[in-house]
Amino acid sequence: MDGGVSSYLIDKLSSKHAVNRIDIGSDATLKKGLLRFNVERYDVEDIGNLCVLSMRGFWGFVKMETVVLASVTKEVPLFNTDSISFGKQTVQIVELYDTRSAPGDGSLESACQAVKDKDADIEDYSGSTGEYAAKLMPCSYGKKSKKAAARMTESAKKYVDLFAKELENAPCHDVAAGRAKNAEFADSLLNNGGPAVNKIRKMFGDETAKRIIRDHMYGAD
Repeated sequence: MDGGVSSYLIDKLSSKHAVNRIDIGSDATLKKGLLRFNVERYDVEDIGNLCVLSMRGFWGFVKMETVVLASVTKEVPLFNTDSISFGKQTVQIVELYDTRSAPGDGSLESACQAVKDKDADIEDYSGSTGEYAAKLMPCSYGKKSKKAAARMTESAKKYVDLFAKELENAPCHDVAAGRAKNAEFADSLLNNGGPAVNKIRKMFGDETAKRIIRDHMYGAD
């Protein structure tokens, strides 16, 4: 997944903000059996926390990349992407979770929905479950295909462009309040579980799962 959504997002953010990688010690590489997880955490100047979690297993047959951008300074949704491939099957997800104090003007939702509508012919994929899924915005993207991987990646990059524009135009809010909202979401994710959370917890234990999800992914430490 080189040249995928994570590198595109980092390049986009770096054009206007300092993006500094944070040393997370032994959490940066986690291995068990045939699976290897790499965790990269960044501080994005004037924005918040960025995390890229990648997994590779079974000699490259299974690959996954999760990207989370959790702003603490701007009144924007949480931004999550997942790119998953197993064999010839590819899943591309872009999720926006509405943790804002008040709704925006609807321009982000409309623009994202237009991107989603253009891919209406690609099979839908639904990934979010649990209490936190109630915050999932309808304009979020979830598709799976054996033939449209490049097209889905390009759509995910369009979401990145739209979200980056929203970041620059969105009003600022109290950093402590922003961090508290991100922590609340991360705790809901941990409490309700999910594919990635359950896998990490089962493989590496509760404490590691808490650090990866709460601290590194959502910057709630």
